[in-house]
Amino acid sequence: MEIDKARTPLYEMLMHHLHGTDIVSTGSTVEGSYIPGSDVDRMFIVQNMIAILDEKEEKDSEKCTFLLNTKQNQSCFVKLALLKCPHESTLNVEVRDFLVEKEGVYFLCSEKYRNLKIIPESGNWLSSYASMSDFHEHGPCSSSSVNFDIVCRKIDLDTTEGIQCSKWPMEALEWTSRERYSIWPPKHLIDKALDFPVHVVPVGDPTSDECQLEWRLSFSYVERELVWSFNETQLNSFVLLKTIFKAFLEPVAKDTLSTYHLKTIVFWVSEGGSIKLQQSNLICLLKLCLQMLKECISRRTLKHFIVSNHNLFYHKFENSDLREGLVNIIDCILSNIISALQQCRLPLEDVKLRQFEKSVIVSEENPPSLTKLSQVQIALSQEADDYIRNKNKFSKYGAAFGIMISMVRGYVEGSKLTEILDIFDQSACELNVEIVVALKTFSIIRLGILYHLDYINITDPSPLYFEGGIFQSEFVDSSNPEEKHIRLEAARCSFDIGCSLDHLSGYLYQAMFLLVQNDLNKMLEGIAKIFEKSLILKYEGFCSSNKNVKISDGEISITNDVPDIRDDKIPGPVCYDIILTGHDVRCVPKAVKFECELNDYDEASFYFLYHPAVFYYFLAFQLHQRLNDKKNKFKTLGQLEKITKIVKDENDGHRALNLLGYCFNEVGDEKAFSTFRLSLQTKNSAYNAATYHLCLMVMKHLPETYLYQRNV
Repeated sequence: MEIDKARTPLYEMLMHHLHGTDIVSTGSTVEGSYIPGSDVDRMFIVQNMIAILDEKEEKDSEKCTFLLNTKQNQSCFVKLALLKCPHESTLNVEVRDFLVEKEGVYFLCSEKYRNLKIIPESGNWLSSYASMSDFHEHGPCSSSSVNFDIVCRKIDLDTTEGIQCSKWPMEALEWTSRERYSIWPPKHLIDKALDFPVHVVPVGDPTSDECQLEWRLSFSYVERELVWSFNETQLNSFVLLKTIFKAFLEPVAKDTLSTYHLKTIVFWVSEGGSIKLQQSNLICLLKLCLQMLKECISRRTLKHFIVSNHNLFYHKFENSDLREGLVNIIDCILSNIISALQQCRLPLEDVKLRQFEKSVIVSEENPPSLTKLSQVQIALSQEADDYIRNKNKFSKYGAAFGIMISMVRGYVEGSKLTEILDIFDQSACELNVEIVVALKTFSIIRLGILYHLDYINITDPSPLYFEGGIFQSEFVDSSNPEEKHIRLEAARCSFDIGCSLDHLSGYLYQAMFLLVQNDLNKMLEGIAKIFEKSLILKYEGFCSSNKNVKISDGEISITNDVPDIRDDKIPGPVCYDIILTGHDVRCVPKAVKFECELNDYDEASFYFLYHPAVFYYFLAFQLHQRLNDKKNKFKTLGQLEKITKIVKDENDGHRALNLLGYCFNEVGDEKAFSTFRLSLQTKNSAYNAATYHLCLMVMKHLPETYLYQRNV
């Protein structure tokens, strides 16, 4: 949870400052309660619309304004009546498609809005996050299984758009002054609750005649803060409750009961004050939650935690057989809850902990002996401490890499990167220091790429045969004769600092810069530092699953061995993927230019990745090729082929194959053809550079007279 509390606000802050996009991320994967099968909800905040509660409120002249209409609506559902749009704005045209007139009032239609802006058939912004075929409609969201940036793993992602309300609606204010008999929620959270924004999302009351016009209130910000305020006991009970739900209840009531309902149950039980929220009461707390869930299903009543007069179950569990079946299942679980949890087969990540699960067979009727428990505990205590420490440290690495990826969603101006560096410095005490160190270093690397781009554009302003991907940075002043030298030194300094990003990738960004500059001696010196000591690195990235990286005896290999981390400082023994974008086309070696250019045209992709071991051997091959060092050239080519075979079927594996094919072609090896062919079999797409490599290879073998005749 502490990692999630650190990385999620960072991610949202960077999306706002770098890309002008406001996002709210919620759900298990950002709330600290992840179990296999958990998802994440992401709401994009509509920038040019706002909903107000009173016509007398001051209106934003730059935003389209709607009035919240709660009359004749179920609690938590509202209609949005159009009040005004900015004068002579194209927004008038955009909004017109979503309006429905009723009795002289124009309402923003949630159904039209959802179908035109969120459901992916329209080819909208959402298509950038997963393949179109993966999407399905889920309430106000489009749902798909994607690689979600900040958690670096494939999960179910529910994405929607929300319109911010000017203030909390009246029916929700009761929550801030409610009489409570518990120390939870904490007073400081209640006191600042009204500062958290409230939104409406495009889904209506399914029982209403005006469902297509209605929007649902969303309290995502405050609900996320409530989960983040859980102590260990509350969080554990929530995770165990979800585990029971996934194993026993979801198969029976998949479309009726959700983890949001379970979260609401934990909220109410925690606020009720009938039990102390301490670890010795964990099983009792879990039982109370299950008992309340059973009663809510029986009565078909579960009050919304914020808007307490809204019943989340008002249109659910109409089928009496379903109700009775769920109640019976919960009764069986309550009769022997420890046995039920064992049947859930919790996915423990450590082999020793699995052995612990097998060695201690527990039930409430037949508890294990204290002697047996203490023996197992003593045997595992040291290993468990190491496991937990490593796991927490690895989580910080993953968080840092995920946010790095979020930083390159499109072209980022240097002024925005320097602004972010200032924000990091000013807010260091409020942010996770370890993660911020990595993000600052990566920001400096991206600045280095921009400075390098400036230098190249000043030196050679003529466009490449690649027409796209060339951007004139705001830094460039070609009238200053010293500008070229200043930019080159700024880039060199940035990449020197960037070496501290991790134990491998940071050096590779620097090596790429030196290769493009043809500064081969310094490149040799730089990559030699990688091998100063033998290491096993924790690999954080998308290009290879469940494998780490080993540096030993002048070679880099992929291994299943896990590094042992003895401190909490970043950088530690870790390496990240190389992250590049379409806008880097002039700052990369020739083989990578194809990938940059095609990525720039691919609207469904913001960035692309190389496994650090693959990129090292590609750069090393290019270096030895230019130095005419045949022995090391063919040695590194063999190592590149070996590493590529391991990652070729993983994410962006076709790009690794393209680098290998390019290198084969450079030495005249006929395996280039088969390598590019395999790349196309791996990813059959117009954006696979293998096609263009093959075309160039074929043209070299065509007689010049034939090409001349075809040209005529």
